Amino acid sequence: MKAVLHLILCLGFTLCSQQASGQESAPEVLFPIVVNGRGGYIDRKGVVVIKPQFDLAMEFSEGLAPVVIDKMWGYVNTKGEIVIKPQFIGASGFENGIAAVGIDDQRAYIDRTGMVVLKTRYRSGSLFVEGVTSVHLDDGWGYMDRSGQLVIPLQFDWAYDFHEGLARVEIRGKTGYIDKSGKLIIPARYDKGWEFSEGLAAVEIRGRGSSIIDKTGRTVFKPRARVQYFDRFSDGLIAVSVNDKFGFMDKAGKFSIRPQFEGGGSFHEGLAPVYIKGKQGFIDKTGRIVIAPRFDFTYGFANGLARVIVNNKDGGYKIGYVDKNGNLVWKPTF
Repeated sequence: MKAVLHLILCLGFTLCSQQASGQESAPEVLFPIVVNGRGGYIDRKGVVVIKPQFDLAMEFSEGLAPVVIDKMWGYVNTKGEIVIKPQFIGASGFENGIAAVGIDDQRAYIDRTGMVVLKTRYRSGSLFVEGVTSVHLDDGWGYMDRSGQLVIPLQFDWAYDFHEGLARVEIRGKTGYIDKSGKLIIPARYDKGWEFSEGLAAVEIRGRGSSIIDKTGRTVFKPRARVQYFDRFSDGLIAVSVNDKFGFMDKAGKFSIRPQFEGGGSFHEGLAPVYIKGKQGFIDKTGRIVIAPRFDFTYGFANGLARVIVNNKDGGYKIGYVDKNGNLVWKPTF
C-alpha cells in the first residue's frame, strides 16, 4: 500500500503536483483521492465526482488525467470517461496539448486524441518546458524541440528544464546556465545551482558560500548567514535552511520570517507548509501559523486546496485535502 500511495503522489514518469491548467472551456478542477486502494476524484467541496475505481489516479491537466487500469496507463476526462484507452507503460499530464508516454520501453509523445505525434530515440525527456525538453544518450545531454529536432547538441554532463529562459547545465562537475540557443550565459563555475524563479537563482561555490544572482550572473546579495539549503523564490520570498532551522528570506537578503521551523516548502497561494515538532501545518507571509501542524506531510496549495498526508500505523499513508481555513474538505483515506 505504501508503494502504491507513493506512486499516486509522485510517479517518476509523471510530473509531481501538476495543476489543472485550463482550456478554453475551463474544465472543472478535480482532485485525486484514494479509497480502499482505488483512485477517484473529488471537487473543491469534497464531493466525489468520479468514484474510486482506478488502480492509480493522477492530477488533471488541460481537462485530462492519467489513470492506471490493469497495469496500463490511459486518460480520463472530468466526467470519468476513458478518452484515451489504457495502452501505455507510463504517462504524464498534458502541457500545451502534448503528453509524454511510454510505448514498449520507448519514450513518445501523444496529442489529446491519443495519437502519437512524436517518437524519440533519446532517453529521458519529459514534458516540453518553454518549447524544449532535455534528452540524453551515452555521449551527453542536450535539448529537443516539439518536432523531435535536437536544437541544442548533446554536450552536457546533465541538463535541467528551462525556467524563465535559462536552464541549469552541468559541465565537468560545475553548474552554469544556458539560453535557448545553447549559449553559456552564466559560466559553469558553481558547485551548486538552483533554477531561476522571479528573475533570481541561488548558487554556491564551495568554501566561498552562497549567493543570489540575476540572469546576467551578477550577484544581487550574499546571505550573511551560512545557508544549507535553498528552495526557489515564490511570492517574493525564498525558503532557506540555516543551522538546521527553516525560514524565509526576501529579495534584499533579509529574513522576513526568521529560521525557526524544522522544515517546510515554498509559498503557494499565500501559504507555505512548515514542520513544527514533527508535524506540518501552514503559515502566512508574516510567519503566523494559520493551519495548525497536525499532518505528517503536505503539498503546496493549488486551486484552493492542499493535499495532506497522515501516516498509518502499518507504515502506509492516508491522503486528504485541507482548505485555507484549515478545514478538512476530504478526510484522509487510503
